[in-house]
Amino acid sequence: MSGVVFIFSSVLIIAASISVIKHKGDRILGLELTKKKLLMLVVFEFILLILTVIDFNVNYEPNSANDLMWYSMFSYYRGVWPIVAFMWLYDFVLPINNFIDVSLMFLSALLSDYLILFLLSILKRIIARLLL
Repeated sequence: MSGVVFIFSSVLIIAASISVIKHKGDRILGLELTKKKLLMLVVFEFILLILTVIDFNVNYEPNSANDLMWYSMFSYYRGVWPIVAFMWLYDFVLPINNFIDVSLMFLSALLSDYLILFLLSILKRIIARLLL
């Protein structure tokens, strides 16, 4: 199921990027997306997080040191890597609590999605100005 989560995560950001490129209209929060597509991105990101948690709980082994972020580091990379980088830079350790992990992973994934799409929106505007 980790492969399905990885594929779904990659398709999600690619589809959102294509939507940013094709969008013609007003911007919302600096992104060139409609409200409906932005809401769909948040909902699909939440579904992706639920799939990640279900996959972790199915494969959970009480005899080993399991961690949700460690387990989903490559399948849910947009939610995990920003947190890992922050923890590495500031020598910070999270308490072992799956609720904190899940909420931070969701916020981190939304933030990384926003940054990717925001940079793509800026790039689209710069290219449009150069072509005029």
